[in-house]
Amino acid sequence: MNIIEEGFQNKEEKKKKMSLWILILAMALIVFVIIGIMGYLSYLKSSELKVYLNNQSSDQIKEKLLIEEDGTVYMPIKDIASFFGYQSYNGEYGNKSEDISKCYVESETEIANFSLNSNKIYKLNLTDSSQNYYYEYSESPVKAVKGVLYATSETIEKAFNLSFEYNKNTNKIYIYTLPYLVESYETKILDYGYTELSDEFINQKAIVKA
Repeated sequence: MNIIEEGFQNKEEKKKKMSLWILILAMALIVFVIIGIMGYLSYLKSSELKVYLNNQSSDQIKEKLLIEEDGTVYMPIKDIASFFGYQSYNGEYGNKSEDISKCYVESETEIANFSLNSNKIYKLNLTDSSQNYYYEYSESPVKAVKGVLYATSETIEKAFNLSFEYNKNTNKIYIYTLPYLVESYETKILDYGYTELSDEFINQKAIVKA
C-alpha cells in the first residue's frame, strides 16, 4: 500500500467515524426532543382542569363550567341540577311558567328558587310542616349566558347543600353532595363516641359546613 492509498483510506475511515458520530448525535437529539415533548404533554395533562363529584371524575360537569379570569366558577343552574339529585324547572316553585329569568330546583327534601340578577336564594324545607321560606345570600348574583341562568360555585354550594372545593394550584375541583357526606360521616361517628347520625334533614345539613 503506498502513501496515497493509505492517506485515502484514513480519510475514508475518518468520514465513516464522523458519519457515525453525526448519526449518534442525531439520534440522541431525537430522543431528547421526544422526551421533552412527552414531558410537556404530561405537564399539560397534569395541569388540565379536573372535576370530581363524590370522588369520581366527571367530565360532564367539567364541560358545563365557566371559569372567569379571577378564578370565579360559574355553573348552569338547571343543567347541573340532575348531577346533584335535583329536578329543575322554569319559573317559581308553586307557579310553574316559561319565565326563563327565574328557575327553581327540587329534591325530596328542599326547594331552591333563583332569579336573574339576584344574589338571594329562596329556600323551602319540605320536611318542615310550617312551609315557611328562608333565605341564603351569595356575593355574586345570578347571571345569564346565552339565555341560560348561571350561578357562582358559592351560590350552587348553598342552594344544593354541597361542599365545593377549587384548588387553583392543582387545577382540581372537588364537589361532594349531602347524601355522600352523610354516608361518609356515618362510618366515622363511632370513633367520636356517637351511636348514630341524626335523621333530620336540617341537622344533616350542618355537615356541609363542618
